[in-house]
Amino acid sequence: MRKSSPLLMAFLLLAACTPKAYNLASYTLKDQRFCVPARAIPGMGTPSHLEGLDVEIGRRPLNAGEGVFLASYEKPRNAPEAAYRLSLLTYTYQAADSYTSVSYTLDLRGKLTRLPSGGFTGRFYGTLPPATGQQGSVRGSFKVAAPKHRKR
Repeated sequence: MRKSSPLLMAFLLLAACTPKAYNLASYTLKDQRFCVPARAIPGMGTPSHLEGLDVEIGRRPLNAGEGVFLASYEKPRNAPEAAYRLSLLTYTYQAADSYTSVSYTLDLRGKLTRLPSGGFTGRFYGTLPPATGQQGSVRGSFKVAAPKHRKR
């Protein structure tokens, strides 16, 4: 039986982490690459003059040491889809017996694009401000199915 090459295994793992399938995301945080589930949610708390879409990136429920990102995108009503911009990037994680959230507010940027199938693909990037007492940046991408709209 032939052994697999470590280089081949690393390539296959990296390829599997690229969000080609729907409801997947990949991101790099603290020099670690993560491949996690993602889902689109109709924008929560979006002002009435804007259209919003939130993307939850990570597994739920959270276990100790795990976290989930919420990337919020907004655009003016009636503006083209290309106008979507990242407006908020928050990371919530479980540490011991409590939850902690930090917002990546410095150098915040991201793009959201609607796919012909109705889903979305996007990118996000942000850096923690010094006031959080933590340091670091996150960079990632995702591909999600369109959210199911809430009944009014």
